[in-house]
Amino acid sequence: MTTDDSIRVKEPWLLVLMGITGDAAETMYAPGLAKAWQQKLVHPQTAIVGVAPDEWKGKKWTETDVKAHIRKGTGIKSDEEWVTLGLEESIFFRPGNVTDSNSYPDLKEFLQKLDGERQTEGRRLFILSLPPQLLKTVILNLAENGMLDDFEKNVVFLDKPFGANYQGSVELKTLLESELVFAAVA
Repeated sequence: MTTDDSIRVKEPWLLVLMGITGDAAETMYAPGLAKAWQQKLVHPQTAIVGVAPDEWKGKKWTETDVKAHIRKGTGIKSDEEWVTLGLEESIFFRPGNVTDSNSYPDLKEFLQKLDGERQTEGRRLFILSLPPQLLKTVILNLAENGMLDDFEKNVVFLDKPFGANYQGSVELKTLLESELVFAAVA
């Protein structure tokens, strides 16, 4: 299969996956990321920054654990194939509690450092793979820490149901509209 240049990402981005230690990262995102890397659909300097508590489901997580978690989800068993893919060197882990506003300045500093190293020029896709009740807190913390200021370079992707109930959905929609340039994808 050949890939049309129009679907390639020609600039490097930081893909900030909040909830990287969860099941969705392994079962949904890892296979897609592996396929994107295999087909060279992303710029080689693109980086994946996983954010999650360093202790989750009774386990202490490290960057090595996160890389193994993502590798498991890709289904790649061969060490040679994994190294050739080049995905592992693009995965980073920032432990932090997404509900704790004190963890966001450290995340911002780390992303700025990676911006320089990976020449992303501030392009960030925040993937919120989190329960709906955490979305408001996370979006407010990202906004209050200046990580959503550039509407052309900062994108937020919600992969969970849009609120736990109708009122919650309305509140989340209002928040998104106030903090982001909102574009619904059908």
